[in-house]
Formats: sequence, C-alpha cells, structure tokens
Amino acid sequence: MVLHGDEVSVDEFADLFDRFIDYHRKHVYPKVFEKILDYDKEFMRERLARILENARRSDDVLMIFEKRDGKLVAFCWVSIEDYWAGGKLLDVVALHVREGYRGQGIGSKMVERALEWGRKKGVRVATVHVGFGNEPAQRLFEKYGFRVFNIELRREM
Repeated sequence: MVLHGDEVSVDEFADLFDRFIDYHRKHVYPKVFEKILDYDKEFMRERLARILENARRSDDVLMIFEKRDGKLVAFCWVSIEDYWAGGKLLDVVALHVREGYRGQGIGSKMVERALEWGRKKGVRVATVHVGFGNEPAQRLFEKYGFRVFNIELRREM
C-alpha cells in the first residue's frame, strides 16, 4: 500500500479516477451525470495533480493507493476538516477499487488505514458520502460502524 502518492503518477491517478466517475455515472447517479454534470477530464487531471501535491505536503490529507503487478488498482482520498460542532472530522472523500480487484479486501484495508490515521490525529468523528443505490460501498462502510446520519436532497436548476 502506497501512502501520499509518492509512487503514483498523476496519469495513473487520473486514469483510475476516470473509472471512479464512470462507475458512478453508470451505477450510482445516472440521471445526475446525464443531465447536470459535464465531466472535463483535462480539468480534473489538473485538479488531481494539485490534490496529489497537497497530500504530499499536508498533514491533513491522506492519499492511499494500492498497486498490483505495477498497476494502480485502488485509491482512497481522506482529509481532516474542522467539524461544525467543534473538533475535527475525518472525511473519506472518495474510495474506488478497479473492477476485477473488488472483493479481495482492498477497500477494507484502505478504510482501516484511514480510520487508524484519523485516530492518531485525534479525530473522533468520521464521515463518508455514499451515493444512493451504491449498496456495496454502503455495506463496506457500515462494516466499520458508519451509519446513515443525513439525507441530502438535490434538484436541477
């Protein structure tokens, strides 16, 4: 497992992030992506480069990557934010395991590592946003004690 992206190129990360977006486009938020999200791969590649650089320099951002046979197969992006009720909040921003590598415990190891990192930082609350209908992700996080806390409503403008 690679932490902070020291051995991960922007191109590798961007390729896997595109797969993350494609998964959500097809399985989680098909109507959202169809109607309101214009995903710009080049813009996102530049943003991901900044995210990787920030993770390398920041104590409040953790990027966890898994490589198998030299190929990037999973990522977990975690940050620590100020919690509105005081203290700090661990936010699992995104986690994705490449198709063909799911069900091998990679996501579980990443969640465990993220929670361990947060505990060492003194964080007492963790959150993750799971798309409606993304039952595999919901089951994964529930296994680690995450529970439904909020329901977000959206509409088109």
